Amino acid sequence: MKNIQNTIFVGVETVVKDLGISKPKAYKIIKELNEKLKKANPNAIIINGKVNRNWYNQACLIRSNDETVKLNYSAERGGGQDVRESG
Repeated sequence: MKNIQNTIFVGVETVVKDLGISKPKAYKIIKELNEKLKKANPNAIIINGKVNRNWYNQACLIRSNDETVKLNYSAERGGGQDVRESG
């Protein structure tokens, strides 16, 4: 079984889990991110229903080095907030 963190693309299930949103909203976000990626990088490979992991991480303000970023989009926290913890 492959390690999901080593894949180049993020699928809808990851977006749903990370952001705490519905599948239709996740697909909309993926589509918007892919449109922005293609505009910024015309030669980028785009796959419908998936988004480049680095582009996604950047858009969600996720840092992959020493800092772990946990996104919390729950209604209890007012939505749209990111919570950062040093790793």
